[in-house]
Amino acid sequence: MAGRQADRQAFLALDLGAESGRGVLGWFKPQDPGSTGLRLEMVEVRRFPNRPVHVLGHLYWDVLALFAEIKETIRQAAERADSLGLRLVSVGVDTWAVDFGLLDAEGHLLANPLHYRDGLTAGAMERAWERVPRRRIFERTGIQFLPFNTIYQLFALAEQKPGLLGQAKGLLMMGELFTYFLTGERCAEFTNVTTTQLLDAGEWPPAASGARFRINRPPWDDELLNALGLPANLLPQRLVWPGTVLGELLPEVHEECGLLAKKEQQPVRAVAVALHDTASAVAGIPLGEHEAPWDHAFLSSGTWSLLGLEVPDPVITEASLEAGLSNEGSASGHFLLLKNVAGLWLVQECRRAFAAAGQEYGYAELTEMARAAAPFRALIDPDWPEFARATAAGAAPMPERIRRYCEMTGQTPPATPGEIVRTCLESLALKYRWVLERLAAVTGRRRQEMRLHLVGGGSANSLLNRLTAEAANTTVLVGPQEATATGNLLLQAVAAGLYPDLTAARRDLAATIAPEVVSPDPDPATRAAWDAAYDSFLRFMTAF
Repeated sequence: MAGRQADRQAFLALDLGAESGRGVLGWFKPQDPGSTGLRLEMVEVRRFPNRPVHVLGHLYWDVLALFAEIKETIRQAAERADSLGLRLVSVGVDTWAVDFGLLDAEGHLLANPLHYRDGLTAGAMERAWERVPRRRIFERTGIQFLPFNTIYQLFALAEQKPGLLGQAKGLLMMGELFTYFLTGERCAEFTNVTTTQLLDAGEWPPAASGARFRINRPPWDDELLNALGLPANLLPQRLVWPGTVLGELLPEVHEECGLLAKKEQQPVRAVAVALHDTASAVAGIPLGEHEAPWDHAFLSSGTWSLLGLEVPDPVITEASLEAGLSNEGSASGHFLLLKNVAGLWLVQECRRAFAAAGQEYGYAELTEMARAAAPFRALIDPDWPEFARATAAGAAPMPERIRRYCEMTGQTPPATPGEIVRTCLESLALKYRWVLERLAAVTGRRRQEMRLHLVGGGSANSLLNRLTAEAANTTVLVGPQEATATGNLLLQAVAAGLYPDLTAARRDLAATIAPEVVSPDPDPATRAAWDAAYDSFLRFMTAF
């Protein structure tokens, strides 16, 4: 890979999550003098809150405020790059999936996008199944059933807000919406559009055929759309693959961000990275020299926990349906066979409840309180539907919901903040074991032989990392914490020609990043305690 001109190029990853967004500036240096390998250097330029707004009974994303934050982040990133003797050459946006914005005939935003935790979709999934059976939807799409999937949001809009939907002439997922604001280009990016549950998965050519990347239009499932009465004319018809250069930022964005103030600054481009943040996170996992992408399991830990395996082609079987697994696009054009688990949302909501009651705790403080609490006081299923509702949208405080779950399952509820958070973390770890067992069964692997790469912001929680290794009785490789931004930056580097493909970029990453290894305690007493806790957990899971 000699001769790659990486010395002055800088890239900006714009990573938007459910609680906050941030901009991470990245650039590449030689690993060693004379080396052909590159080392990724990163610095966080800016972080900003993502505050949903509750208005007249609905919960919305404040999308224009977020776009203002994105532009200010680009401005500061360009200044930081200049101070480092670098030139900002491209930006890439990644966001959460499933949500979308509606556009009018002139391409203007019709309304703020609804938040996936808004109550509009209550019961919509079950009503959709009355028109198209659940099994049939999975056989066609290969996507897990979540009540806020794009398909059910659209179905609920058609039922309850037909006037708004009737005015719409276009639809863009959140990552594509922000990219459209930056460039004026509309598209549907592979990793993001595969989460909608609106595509015919049978239309993807097998990976071995080499024909998949020649597809340039999303394979929307017209039969499914017609059966549910959803307007196909809204859906974007241009499919782009991760690493595609979409074009230059709009002149107005260049001007507002001061991007052409420096003599040597060239127009900044936008790259369609893996716009789904989970796919970007998996792209940011180091890959050993002789390791294939599907040689390990991954856990992207944050507000949500996304646990799965990368596979060449969708796995749509009776077993994957019953396990509640999903087939979502990966940054390399393959698929992520995964399951959504509630994640640290439980702790985030508990922290908000404690603060509302006058008890302000930081996340690190809550983790230490949980570490000191007695183990296995109570266990919950993190994916109990009541836990998914937001307090901001009218749900009871999370500690109250946890207490109710425990009372309904005959357990003594946790009382102190430390006990409550310990219950959340132990339950998450046990749910990870449950998912790993099903992933192993569906793919014909042995769970005990599956190493788990744990990445994302949640990997900073050392207690949860330890509990995960113990609950699953498997080795956990922790890091990088900044996996989503890392994957975003690697894809921009591929687009800039620094790497021939994502695999090569991930191999370079492995040469410079050493994950923390967390191994389970082999002590028989420890193993017996976790096995007993798992048996109890399974009983509570099936209590409803």
